[in-house]
Amino acid sequence: MGNSNITSQISEDLGSLKLSPYFLPAMSAGKYSIQINHEVKIGGTEESFKTIQEFTVSGSGYEIERDIVNCFPENNAVGKFTNLLPQIVLNNKSLPREKDNLFKKQTNGVFPWLGLLLFRDGEDFTISSKTSEDKSNTFCPVFKKTDNEIVTILTIEKELFKKIAPKSKELQLLSHVREEIPSKSQSASYLQTLKEISTKSESPKYAVVACNRLPGKGTSNTVCLVSFEHWGEILDDIKPNELESDAIEYVGLRVLKHWRFQDNTDDIRFSNYLRQMGESSDDLALKLPTIEGEASKAKDKINKTLQLGFVPMQHHLRNGDQTVSFYRGPLIPYDNSEDLKIRHNEILGADSSTRYNPTTAMFNESYAAAYQLGKLLALSSQKTAQAIMNFREESANKIILVQSKKELKEQLLGDEQNPLVGATAGEDLLLDLAPDSEGIESLDQLVLSNLLETIKLFVNNPSENHE
Repeated sequence: MGNSNITSQISEDLGSLKLSPYFLPAMSAGKYSIQINHEVKIGGTEESFKTIQEFTVSGSGYEIERDIVNCFPENNAVGKFTNLLPQIVLNNKSLPREKDNLFKKQTNGVFPWLGLLLFRDGEDFTISSKTSEDKSNTFCPVFKKTDNEIVTILTIEKELFKKIAPKSKELQLLSHVREEIPSKSQSASYLQTLKEISTKSESPKYAVVACNRLPGKGTSNTVCLVSFEHWGEILDDIKPNELESDAIEYVGLRVLKHWRFQDNTDDIRFSNYLRQMGESSDDLALKLPTIEGEASKAKDKINKTLQLGFVPMQHHLRNGDQTVSFYRGPLIPYDNSEDLKIRHNEILGADSSTRYNPTTAMFNESYAAAYQLGKLLALSSQKTAQAIMNFREESANKIILVQSKKELKEQLLGDEQNPLVGATAGEDLLLDLAPDSEGIESLDQLVLSNLLETIKLFVNNPSENHE
């Protein structure tokens, strides 16, 4: 891990984010050898033995599609991006520094081997998949595994490359590692992504590679993730280098990922589209296509219904029959400034929300579908479902309390001539003796509590005749 950290501690509810300049792998990709020397001395005889074991650390290689979490802006995105640097997020935190070969000499992983290049519409570049061959006027140091290996090559005009390519010091600042402790409000899909790149002992860490160039305004932009292996001297213009030759007109780099997006200076949010449609003529509103052909009363009625936003849908009835009913969603293609006034006692369920049009002899299931959808959405909320359950339990307890009081009154008081106590006084006595509804756990406890209080009445007044 890098020596310096930038920590942004946010409140516990919002999570936290920790930034590090880089994360070094245990061993950089490359070829290694282990040599063991053993010397033996016996008496005056001395003998030495030596053995060498070679091995290779391959790293992630060039097939990194599985390591990509997402790109920003997304592929084929359209929006305002002129003040935002394109980025790519990798789930392998050490990938940008797995290879220590930016320069011909090793630098202990200080410099990444990956970088982003951005091209605006109209600039001279091509991306093609071909066998790794070199052309006489193109400098393309693509390191191939086999002679027939298919690689993706980015070919750029030499002067354009010198203008937009980052220096080695810039590459250091254009990649970093993020360690994130997510908040409770994150989406389930995002939390699943973080879970896949974390362990029980480590919070999720991922690498981010940013571009050094802002997108063009109001134009199409292409971003390429390229390999800068052995390009360090050329990037820093350390002479002599291969681009000094006048015969070289183009340079070629290996492309690992590329995507496009469109910058649009206009505000193209969906809400603005809807506003523009509302301000435009009726012909531009969201409407279903009408039936064309010779005019007739039946066709006119159908077209009028379609223009109102109704759609004929297959309807399965309760008794197993099938019919066709109209349905219309909440988005309607006309101005409906009048509020729909429906009294709550008129809507007892989805069936009572069904409307019937005797002119067309068809049902309108729009309100019934809205009722059912609202009911399902409410029940899918844990708080709402818990509130409904609590209400039912409280209502049941109140019914049990009222019924138990009634039964106990009949058992203890009898009629008004009961010598024990008058009816009015007996009612007051029961009200005083009955515990609150919050203290009642069962009907047996209620009866037992009231019987004990009645016994106390006899004990406190022994002189009275209680037969």
